[in-house]
Amino acid sequence: LSNEIAYRATLLRDATRLTLPAGHVHTPVLEFGPGNTTQVTDPVFEQNRTDIVAQMRAILTVAAG
Repeated sequence: LSNEIAYRATLLRDATRLTLPAGHVHTPVLEFGPGNTTQVTDPVFEQNRTDIVAQMRAILTVAAG
């Protein structure tokens, strides 16, 4: 689904001759640490989320630069 949305957004942008930058980023599924079957979050989940946010900020910083 995400690839389809990216394709359609790019197609629409190109069809309307807009010159907007665009991108498509896949993020991994956030998983819990081994053995966590009852908690809403845990250190593994939190670290993975922090890593994804840091990577996205780095991408946006470069794109805005």
